[in-house]
Amino acid sequence: MDADLACQKIASRQHGAIHKDQAHQSGLSQSGIGRRVRAGRWTRIFPGVFVIGPERMSPKARLMGASLWASPHGLVSHRSAAWLYGMNVGWDDCIDLTLWSRRRPPDGMNIFIDHLPLPTATFDQIRVPRPEIVLLQLCGLLDAERAEMVMDKAIHDGVVRLGALVRTLNRNASTGRRGMKLFRKLAKERCALGATDSWAEDYFARLARKHKIDLLHHHAVRDGRFIAELDFAHLLTKVNIEIDGSLVHNNPIQNERDKRRDVELGLRGWIVLRFTYRDLVERPEWVIASTRRAIEARTPLLFH
Repeated sequence: MDADLACQKIASRQHGAIHKDQAHQSGLSQSGIGRRVRAGRWTRIFPGVFVIGPERMSPKARLMGASLWASPHGLVSHRSAAWLYGMNVGWDDCIDLTLWSRRRPPDGMNIFIDHLPLPTATFDQIRVPRPEIVLLQLCGLLDAERAEMVMDKAIHDGVVRLGALVRTLNRNASTGRRGMKLFRKLAKERCALGATDSWAEDYFARLARKHKIDLLHHHAVRDGRFIAELDFAHLLTKVNIEIDGSLVHNNPIQNERDKRRDVELGLRGWIVLRFTYRDLVERPEWVIASTRRAIEARTPLLFH
């Protein structure tokens, strides 16, 4: 097979990236690689790693390139692996890598050294730690609130299961890994909380518990017939808190149903507060303060 075709075939399976050793095995010499770089057909992204074709500067091409550079003595990890798994972590051009031994990194990489065994996986052809280990790594980098949100979303989306968190706790209890204290706290709380309909509801439930607001989850209201199921309810004051997810509640039909539902509840003495995921993320203090004020404002009604 023609050397260029062989290299393109390899790169097509690796998001456009190829290591120089793979190019050599396909029949290209070092000078041949240099000619292709000078001609602009190949782009060097890391030492000994190049990209070919239209995906040449995509995030996955860079992650694949970093993985090829680190292999077999390291892998893509931490925030970069979290982004790849689809966790609630934004893309950063500076790639996180975990190496088993010290090695001088090129520009554009954050290096973490870990001498302990890591359970690994291959996600979209890129070698990464298993998702539960990535969550543990993030607990060593992010603040508690941010790490909690990422963990909730990963569990809700099925990226990681509660059983995997428990196994990770048991296997790493005495390893001294960075982030273990926060990971233990969040994982135990999450296992105790139980499942709710959305990870935004999980987050609100945790906020309410933290601020000692006693709410009932998924309370059914009936008045001779079924009226509604409430996300969260304060029964004594008839305060209903609804957490509106970004997908369901962008639906105009669902919005109309919600309006009719809120009217039915209002006629039966309920007040409805609606919060979005953005409210929870950007204004959690306001969400809690509004909930508390609504409950306190209706408390005197109990004595009339």
